[in-house]
Formats: sequence, C-alpha cells, structure tokens
Amino acid sequence: MILIAGQEDGVASRIVNVTSAYHLSVDGTMLQPHCTGEANPIAARADVNTLRHRRRAYGNNKLAQIYHTHELDRRLKADSNIHVEAVSVCPGWVGSTGIVNDTLGKVINMFGFELSAAPLVVIGGCINPHLTGGEHCTNYIPFWRYF
Repeated sequence: MILIAGQEDGVASRIVNVTSAYHLSVDGTMLQPHCTGEANPIAARADVNTLRHRRRAYGNNKLAQIYHTHELDRRLKADSNIHVEAVSVCPGWVGSTGIVNDTLGKVINMFGFELSAAPLVVIGGCINPHLTGGEHCTNYIPFWRYF
C-alpha cells in the first residue's frame, strides 16, 4: 500500500493498494469462515496445501484487497475532515507470481508485461486525476488481442 500526500490545500491524498486481476477467477466464497466454527476464512487454511487451494486462496486474497480498498475509501469519504482517496491498481500480467512455472505461467511470460513495467500502473494510480476513489484499475491487456 502506498500513501501519496496531497501537495496543496484542497488536494486529496491517495492510498494506492496494489492488487491483481486474478480476483476475477474466484467468487469470494473462500472469504467466509468455514463450517467448523473457526474465525479464519477458508482461504487462510494452512492444512490444505493443494495447487487448486493455493490459486483460489490467492484470488480470494486479491478480491479481499479490493473490497478493503473500496470500504476504506467509503469510510474516508464519510469523514469530512479527511481528504484521502483509496484506489486499487493491478499491474497486469507480470511474471512475478508463484505460478510462473506451469502452463499459465508460460502464457503470462509470453504475453505479460516485463516486471520493470509493473510500477507504471502504480504511478498512474497515484497521479491519475480522473480517479475519485474506490476504483480498481489495471493496465491489463487480454492475451487474445495479440492474435
């Protein structure tokens, strides 16, 4: 999370939360506590160590980050004395995750952004005057546009 302070009076500061478009692969059900009565959500279970669980947990984690950013922005706007906006940004397909060694990782490496390009979307989230808070934005380019 990055906090950018406003430079002038009346200019809002901005919190930029770096997330992932991988949240689109899940429905959020793993964010609910599981039926054994534990307080932790299913995505946080350490006793399940399958590739499917890890991928879904990662997607749910990213979805929770977006929910958090949206709720944070809503609460900040409710307090008229605080001039802070919160946005979440996705750097797009970047070969920096733990899934780069399988088929999906090979696709990401072929069509994704170089790791050095990832900070550009964060900078955009910091300075884009069209963002008003609560948004999730990305520089994601669908791989099918290459064909």
